[in-house]
Formats: sequence, C-alpha cells, structure tokens
Amino acid sequence: MTTCFLVLCGILFSTLALVKLRRDDPKRNRVLGKSKPVIKSNYGRAFFLMAVFFPGLCFIVFGNVAALAIWFSGVTLIGWRLAANGAITR
Repeated sequence: MTTCFLVLCGILFSTLALVKLRRDDPKRNRVLGKSKPVIKSNYGRAFFLMAVFFPGLCFIVFGNVAALAIWFSGVTLIGWRLAANGAITR
C-alpha cells in the first residue's frame, strides 16, 4: 500500500474518534446546555482517546516516519478545526 493511502485511512480513523469525543464532551455540553453525553464512563472516553492515537502508533511500530509526520499534521489541523467549530465566544 502506498503511504498516501495509509495516511488517509489513519486520518479518517482518528477523525471519527475525535468527532465522537467532541460530541460527548461533558464540559462542552454542560456549557452549551445540551443533553447528557452518550459515553457514561471514563473508560469509554479513554477508549476513543486511544483510538485517536492508534494509527500513529502503527506508523511508529512499522517505521514509516513520513506517514507519521503527515498523519500527525493532519490530525492536529482537524482537531483544531473541530475544537473551534461551535466555540463559545462572549
């Protein structure tokens, strides 16, 4: 498989976990007055947090440094965008 395909799959996998974590963030939901989060325990949140970093760990284990750098950059930008989306401004 090409590095580009692996990076895109890794970014997609991490983005799905980031979206789930953002949607069920208890502090964000409390401030916005939304309903209770779907993830009830900290173990569920920890699972999705590990899922965010799983592709990066795979890139490290298999020694694909280029894919790791591109994946990390992509996930960082997407994470910033998700955090800024719907941010509270006063």
